[in-house]
Amino acid sequence: MLRLSVALNSCHITRQRSKTGRSDRVFLSVFGELMNGATLLHTLGLPPWNPGPIPLGSGLRSGMTISMGGPEFTLETVELDRQTSLSLQILGTNHVDGKTFAESVIDAAKTWGKIYKLITQIASLLILIPFVNFVAALAWIASVLVAIVLGIAATIARPFVPPKSDGPVLSRLDSFQEYPLLAGLFMQSSEATFEDSGFAIPKAADSKRGPVYTVRQTITREMTPDWSVGPAITNRDGHLDVFAITEQGSVVTPYWDSAENNGNWNFPFDIAGDGKALPGALAVIGPLRYELTVFWIGVNGEIRHAWWTGEHWLSRAEALTEPRAAAPGSLSAAARHPERLEVFWITDDGQVCTLVKDNREYRKYDPDFEAEIDPPPLYSRISQTWPDLVDEAWHGRWEEVPREVSKKGSALPGALASVGRTPSTVDCFWINRRGQVVYTYWMFKNKTFAEARAISAPDSATPGALAAIARTGQRLDVFWIGLDGSVQTAWWDRDLNGGEWPAPFPIAGPGCAAPGCVAVAARKQYWLDVFWIAPLGSIYQCTWDGSAWQAPRPIFGAEVACAGSIAVVAQNPSHLDIFWVAPGSQLMTAWWDESVGTWSVPSKLADGIASGW
Repeated sequence: MLRLSVALNSCHITRQRSKTGRSDRVFLSVFGELMNGATLLHTLGLPPWNPGPIPLGSGLRSGMTISMGGPEFTLETVELDRQTSLSLQILGTNHVDGKTFAESVIDAAKTWGKIYKLITQIASLLILIPFVNFVAALAWIASVLVAIVLGIAATIARPFVPPKSDGPVLSRLDSFQEYPLLAGLFMQSSEATFEDSGFAIPKAADSKRGPVYTVRQTITREMTPDWSVGPAITNRDGHLDVFAITEQGSVVTPYWDSAENNGNWNFPFDIAGDGKALPGALAVIGPLRYELTVFWIGVNGEIRHAWWTGEHWLSRAEALTEPRAAAPGSLSAAARHPERLEVFWITDDGQVCTLVKDNREYRKYDPDFEAEIDPPPLYSRISQTWPDLVDEAWHGRWEEVPREVSKKGSALPGALASVGRTPSTVDCFWINRRGQVVYTYWMFKNKTFAEARAISAPDSATPGALAAIARTGQRLDVFWIGLDGSVQTAWWDRDLNGGEWPAPFPIAGPGCAAPGCVAVAARKQYWLDVFWIAPLGSIYQCTWDGSAWQAPRPIFGAEVACAGSIAVVAQNPSHLDIFWVAPGSQLMTAWWDESVGTWSVPSKLADGIASGW
């Protein structure tokens, strides 16, 4: 899932010249389309995004400037592909006000014409009354003279009156056409800003001498990736994938597609045979439509993966590291942009490590891939725009030497979370040997991971349960289970609290959660849903509604779930799917939709599943 925010930060409109002498009332509307090739994905400018025309000012005359800060649009769910593009239009509406001197003369002549007719009628009645008829005659003669003078003036003024516009004049102020998101957003920072100046608004179609404006505006687009939430994922509408490890050590996946099997789940199939995987750690990521990469730990402690290209599975169970590279139970994946994948793990000696795969240079140089792009030069141009190509030598292959994220002895195996918060930032969390939640980050400008720091007190976290999420490019939320069975959280906001982590706090009291797993999803930008398993095997949910944490509530009763296995994914802003392992080694799922308001009856997806993700 991708969250894309588009904001009109400022708009300055200057009326340069006008031969009409009129003043204007100017309004503004913003419209946009998010495209994947020729397919329309989302429309901006319709409710709830577009608040309607925004009044910028009135009485705008030559040389005057009006300024404004514009609306912000947020797309909560986006299907992303290599040809995804954003088309944004700003439409100005000017209502013509005021009159020229010539128009005032003509209007005066018209008004006096009506007065002249009234005087004529009155004079014709008063002419028969003695002593009054003389005054009426003088008034009528005077009105005739005034009408003649105004008529001559109106005749002279009429050629100098510009045509009028009936109703609003829609003029395109500016248009950003088909900026590929892969070029416009996945650069050095999460914000891509475009500024244009000196763009003249076309004159009204029915006005030969209509007003002329210039426009200068700044557009900011911010992308927040939310692609890795555990073993379950959705990377396009109407499709879900979930992965699990069986008791025999194979990796299996059932999937759901609204257009297949009458909308029912498809039977699971193997992507890695028996004896290929250790239970307890599995991560999947799919930042591009139809593509998935699954990671797990092999029986000899090596990191393995498989890649779904959209048509078939490649690299099934291919090892990325040497044996004994990873401790059981610690694996996470992140993508700070769609073509850069990172997998994290914890070694036996307590060190956090990562491997990186960057496809951008591969896409740029591979002629076979270029041949699949229509038009072929598009992706080459996109590749040229990324300044952070630090892995040119690999050309789309995984690195051979892991990178060090932390020092040896700094992490306990069993809990690891990573987030691609912006196109230039990756955040990583783990639990150290003192029972503290530890945080570090990588930024493009630094080219290295920052020194890790604890964000919770000693003995505040149990190994094996950690979840993190970025609701926006400047916000992080992390959740874990305390030693006393409480569910704890901490948050960070770039613009609040001096950019520091405030003290953690519980969202569920002692004894509420069993050790082993916690899951979180942000189905809306200011909304969080957290799930965990209680000591008696019931499933609990706690929700942040944008203003306060609601009380935790059980959604399924006791002995429904085994400790250590819970996952959640948000298909869209009004839908949630959760997955867990039930007693009897069954992979289960249930869904919630805002239109229904209650959770569905759980259904079984597979048998023989090992507990623990």
